[in-house]
Amino acid sequence: MVLPQDLITEILLRLPVKSLVRFKSVCKSWLFLISDPRFAKSHFELAAALADRILFIASSAPELRSIDFNASLHDDSASVAVTVDLPAPKPYFHFVEIIGSCRGFILLHCLSHLCVWNPTTGVHKVVPLSPIFFDKDAVFFTLLCGFGYDPSTDDYLVVHACYNPKHQANCAEIFSLRANAWKGIEGIHFLIPISYTQIYHWVV
Repeated sequence: MVLPQDLITEILLRLPVKSLVRFKSVCKSWLFLISDPRFAKSHFELAAALADRILFIASSAPELRSIDFNASLHDDSASVAVTVDLPAPKPYFHFVEIIGSCRGFILLHCLSHLCVWNPTTGVHKVVPLSPIFFDKDAVFFTLLCGFGYDPSTDDYLVVHACYNPKHQANCAEIFSLRANAWKGIEGIHFLIPISYTQIYHWVV
């Protein structure tokens, strides 16, 4: 008996990410289905509606821990914090900082590097240093760093804003995960963003 494709899709959509990664090797049709960006979007939207998790760094260890927020409201045993493996080596745990999160991905700051990390699968990507860091004659002070998603381009973006005391000017740049490249933004006057319809905006 062969299951209809729609039913297979509905079943796979309800599986955890780690299982989907393994099931890519079952057959070519499953590989193409699970790798389809539309499937990934549907899987995220369904998972986001079912559960919320809280991530925090325990300074005493230090280590990253996770709690199922919804389950903890109904079951004391679910409130137990689960340790999550960080993508950084243990000697650098003391230097890890959570910058932001978006759609299941987390932006980490570890020493002088930024890292986009999926805690569910353990996959991470180190963000290359921006051109600003290679300018030996310039001195910049980072004022803010953010992480978000652009639905119009289906792309994840890292925003880095800094101040140049030599020229007494603000500067900002955006890193695109899709393009794997930094892009400068001119004319940033106010670095503090304004939230409108759950999207941050800057005055330029």
